[in-house]
Amino acid sequence: MPWSPFHSRLVAALGVAWILDGLEITVASGVGDLLTHQDTLALSSAEVGAIASVYLVGEVVGALFFGRLSDKLGRRNLFILTLAVYLIGSGLTAFTLGSVPAGSRSSI
Repeated sequence: MPWSPFHSRLVAALGVAWILDGLEITVASGVGDLLTHQDTLALSSAEVGAIASVYLVGEVVGALFFGRLSDKLGRRNLFILTLAVYLIGSGLTAFTLGSVPAGSRSSI
């Protein structure tokens, strides 16, 4: 199949998704230290480490699950589905509160 404008758009879209994923990981790791301060959430280092571990495990499990599913349902369909899951999950973080236990926040 010859290279077409569709392929260029697809590569650009996947590149943007890859960059945003890297940015999100960088931001998440950057705020870890701030979460231990008394004027923020006052989490212990163990709690911050547990949240980071759950985050990483979630990424790996999600990649494996959606990767397998994309082989069955098609990459385009799954790209749209995973984008929707990401957008909904990111939107739900707007409803998190500082007084909610850390475990329930990380499950979103």
